Amino acid sequence: MLKNSLLAITFAVASGAVLAAEVRIPMPGNESLVFTAPDDWRVQTRPTLPGQPHTARITATDARQFQLLVTGLLRTRTDLPLPTDASVREAVRQVAAQAAPKAVEPALEVIKLDVPEAFAHYFAATDKAPGPDEYRYLLQGQLAIRDLTVVFTALMNDDHAASTAKTLQLLKSMRRTQAAATARTAEAVRPIPRLVPGETAAAADGYYVALPPLSQAVTYRLIVE
Repeated sequence: MLKNSLLAITFAVASGAVLAAEVRIPMPGNESLVFTAPDDWRVQTRPTLPGQPHTARITATDARQFQLLVTGLLRTRTDLPLPTDASVREAVRQVAAQAAPKAVEPALEVIKLDVPEAFAHYFAATDKAPGPDEYRYLLQGQLAIRDLTVVFTALMNDDHAASTAKTLQLLKSMRRTQAAATARTAEAVRPIPRLVPGETAAAADGYYVALPPLSQAVTYRLIVE
């Protein structure tokens, strides 16, 4: 199975289509991570660690066919360097190197994504032999806006070309802004289905959270209860 380095927590299933609705993901300090999502994609968030942004799972019609996992990590110490374009690219390159042996593609290219006021890179891979409840297609990467690093993973079994195009459009629209009550709000979550992480994920207050850096990979399988 291709490896990911995001999070695994409990969420509900949902729906998918054309980019339209603005979504705000809560962050500390009265800020939000804002992006534009297809109107019939469901966006769900949950808190992770204190002082960190909420994490999100975005699904289309069937989570077994497509889901996008997004988690933001704020720099925890001011003496740590801010992310650069080179550091983001290198982090993504390390994960691509880990995924390469399981991929159909002979080489996994790290691709720069043009996002205003952000550094962003990603790669795409096809699993050689996905299991019955695993995903065939993976798009994974990292986006940095000042002291915020956003790690994203799209898992796909459906028409992955269309899903990839929509996912990249969503990522290109990401930005930080002051919180506002006027945008579409991400829903509260219910415990079906759940994503089960590999051994390197950590639990905090009952939630599974991402472990930085991006190169610390964990695997996922979908369990429907």
